[in-house]
Amino acid sequence: MFPSIDQTHHTSQPHHTVTTFNPSKKKFPISIFTLIPAILLVALIFVGVTGAPAHAGVALSPARDHASLPPRAVAVIRTYPGGFPCDTTLQACLSGSTDGDNVQIAPNTYVTASLNITRAVSLIGGGADPSAVKLRPTSGRMISYSGVPLTATFVISNLTVENGNAGGSSGGGIHVSSGGAPLFYSIVLSNNTASLGGGIRIV
Repeated sequence: MFPSIDQTHHTSQPHHTVTTFNPSKKKFPISIFTLIPAILLVALIFVGVTGAPAHAGVALSPARDHASLPPRAVAVIRTYPGGFPCDTTLQACLSGSTDGDNVQIAPNTYVTASLNITRAVSLIGGGADPSAVKLRPTSGRMISYSGVPLTATFVISNLTVENGNAGGSSGGGIHVSSGGAPLFYSIVLSNNTASLGGGIRIV
């Protein structure tokens, strides 16, 4: 007689048991779709490192191209009284400035000849408020802007214009005849007279 086989202790192990599911060690199949984001990331890093243009037909200018460009004019902040050309009169300071410059006037009361401004410059009082810088003409109106294109990028600010007198003309304090006007900000016009526009006249 053949011995009996106890099937409760001896069973054949099927081949698929090597892939028995273990909750702590999940395995997922790798699909090409899961690799697409990684491929794109690598491509973007490669483009950034190599300096390749992001769009076809757009070339980056090499650094040597910028060196061949002419230098741009830089606006100058001038202080009156100060160094040349602002070491004598306020008129000399304004006449010696170039378009785009800012002329800052130190706190004081200035009795001076009428100012004729033919440059696109800004005139700014350097005090804490408009009363710190006072401009008074020896005669006639105080300030004239003439023959110079002006926009609101140029300012007259933080000062007082007083005692200007244009007589039978217009603009006793400030007269602008340049086809535009500066930005008037935080200014005081006091005791200026004219036939039209005692304080300011823009034509």
